[in-house]
Amino acid sequence: MFNRRSTFVLPSALALLSLTGRTFAQAKYPDQPIKFIVALPAGGSVDMIARTLGQKLSTAMGQPVVVDNKGGASGQIGMPLVAKAPADGYTLTVSPAS
Repeated sequence: MFNRRSTFVLPSALALLSLTGRTFAQAKYPDQPIKFIVALPAGGSVDMIARTLGQKLSTAMGQPVVVDNKGGASGQIGMPLVAKAPADGYTLTVSPAS
């Protein structure tokens, strides 16, 4: 039923297929700018923390971090933007604990 060639070819093919999955790995994160959405007006303490954190993160990761203030309506303008953003780790929020 099986000859020597098929008993060698099948395991070899399976071994090669298991190795090819690693070649299609995702790109290293981050490979595009990161956006911080602050749901408060610019110039406040949360904005200053976001900008300081953005600078440190930009230096550490080698990608720009953009701070985008969407103030108004007690956060009801900025927070839905974060909630509707793709879950890819490129849109983050900085918000006070309250």
